[in-house]
Order: sequence, then structure tokens, then C-alpha cells
Amino acid sequence: MIIYIIMFLCSLLLIYISYIINNKFIRKLLLLCGLLLPCLLAAFRDISIGTDTSGYVFRLFNWSQYSSHFYDFVNMCLKAGDLNDFGYLFITFISYKFFGNIKFLFFISEFLVIFPIFLSLTIKSKNKSTIILGMLFFYLYIYNASLNMVRQSIAISFLILGLTLLDTKQTKKSVLCLIIAVLFHKTAIVGGVLYLIYALIKRDKKEMKVFLFLIYVISIISVLFYKEFIVLISDLNIYAHGVEYLNKYSIFDPKIMDTCVYVFLLLIYMFNNKEYKETIINSKFYNFMIVESLIILQFGMFIRYADRLSLYFLYPFLINGLPYLYDNQKNMQKSKLILIIFFIFYWFYSFVILNLHETIPYVFSK
Repeated sequence: MIIYIIMFLCSLLLIYISYIINNKFIRKLLLLCGLLLPCLLAAFRDISIGTDTSGYVFRLFNWSQYSSHFYDFVNMCLKAGDLNDFGYLFITFISYKFFGNIKFLFFISEFLVIFPIFLSLTIKSKNKSTIILGMLFFYLYIYNASLNMVRQSIAISFLILGLTLLDTKQTKKSVLCLIIAVLFHKTAIVGGVLYLIYALIKRDKKEMKVFLFLIYVISIISVLFYKEFIVLISDLNIYAHGVEYLNKYSIFDPKIMDTCVYVFLLLIYMFNNKEYKETIINSKFYNFMIVESLIILQFGMFIRYADRLSLYFLYPFLINGLPYLYDNQKNMQKSKLILIIFFIFYWFYSFVILNLHETIPYVFSK
């Protein structure tokens, strides 16, 4: 546990100092060190750290040694009925062929999570306090989970960057980020829907409120009638293995803790609605994201892992929305402090006490 806390503090401190140093070379060096620290911690972990690490991550890395070409490696994975997320297969193949060490795969995977998020923060704000706050949210809520949900974490990070580029009207780069996200995890195709919703909300017409209301209603109905919904998307070949997935992963888990977290974040938004409108670019879209994430989360009540879809809505809110609430808002320091304490408590309870994602205690690789 201590090693994570030390890394978080050192990384944030180095990033912060890099913004107050005048020397450009030292500034860039400190910033690079601050971003590489969490990547190095990820790189030197044992394969027991992160539930999926000893699963598909280790398995695919071993398989890559039996293929001379990337094409052969992909065919091997497809024939085995394993992953077909070509972006992840590519970095796995490259890691073995050029470095022959799984540590490099761990390193580059985490870098592909952290760098898009940090870039998103720096594109939207030049305020060092806002950037540090965003990185703090990342460390306390996302980092440990990314050591387990490797592919999806990379996909969501690029989706976050894509939405940031939409905020700054860099559409072509934004579309490229979405394509990269889908290459790392197929579920990132939901980003295409988010882009469409983003464009519609941005028009800010009366029809927009009706449109959002319909999305909420459809989402709630889909949760209430989740079996029928999954059969439907399976019959329409939107997700051909839907019924199989339903039969295999049906559960009943109220998701009380996660629901409380999402509700708390929603309340933060509601109580600071005026400040949101003033400080957050396209605030209505990120308002939609936190509300919809709470609804989508409830799929996880009935189907194991289905709640992870809600992360495509929650994470962008945490990185592209929440930190900017406090951008140049000196009268909201108490609210910021409460939020930081909340995230510290969440990290300790989730990752230390409950050991979600199996990342604590940290073990160095042998």
C-alpha cells in the first residue's frame, strides 16, 4: 500500500514543480519523471498484481513467441477464440519481439493510459492546480483499476482524449482517438454514440432536452428489461454472443458502494450547477455523462462486468468535467477538500480493504 502512496505523492510533486520551474529543460525532465513513475511501478509488478494480468495479459505475451509475424499471431488468437483487439495484440507482439520482456508490455500499457489523460488535462487547462487535481482523481480512482482492466483502461483514456479534442474543435484528431480506442477494446464503440450525443447536445436546441429525456428513459427500460434487451441486440447481431454472455455471467449484485460513489458525484454536480455552467466547456454533455453513468451502472446488478460500460461515461466526467469545477474558483476550497477526502477514502476502502482488482499488497516481479 505504502509504495502506491509514495508514487502518487512523488508523481504529483514532480508534475507540480515542473510548472513552477523556469528552465525549460529541467521542467520537461521533471514532468517526464512524474509521468514515468506510475509506468515504472506498473512495469515492475508481479503478474499476480491485477486480476487480468495473470490471465489474458500473460497468456497472450507467451503466445507471441510462437509467431514470426504479427499476422500469424493474430490468426493464432482468432483461432483460439481469444482476443481480437488488434491494438492490444500489436503492443503485445512488439513487446515480445523487440524487448522479450513482459515488463515492457506492462510499461507501455500504463503509459498509454496515463499519457492521453494527462494530455487531456493540459489541453483544456493551463491552471496547474486543475491539472494536479485531475491527476489526483486519476490516481485515486483509475490507476489501480488500470493495472487489472488493461485494455479497457487504454481505450477509455483515448476516448477521454478524443472528447477533449472535440471540446477544442479538433475533430479529425478526435476521430483518430476513437479509432485507437476501439482497436484496444471493442466496447469503446460506445464512444461513437457519445460523439453523436455530444454533437446533438452542442446544438443546444429545445429538441435536445427531449432527446436526452428519451435516452434516459430507454436506458432505464433497458436495465429493467435487461434480458429482453440483450436478446434483442443479439438477434440484431449488434452483439452476437449476448445470450451466451447473459447465461454465463448472470448474477445479482446491488452494486451499493459504486452506486453511492456515483450518487455522491452527481450530488456534487447538482449543488454546484451554476459553477459547472461557468467553468466547464460543454458542461451539459458532462452533466449527461454522470447521470447516464449511474443508470448504466445498474446493468452490473444483473450481469457480471456489465457495469464496466458505465466507465465510458464516468471516467470522462472525472477527467474532463469534475476538476474544472474548481478552476479559478477560490470560494470553493471547502468543496474541493471534501471531494479529495472522499476519493482518498474510496481508494483506501476499495483497493486496500476490499482489494478490488487485486493490486494490494504490491509485489515486485522476480
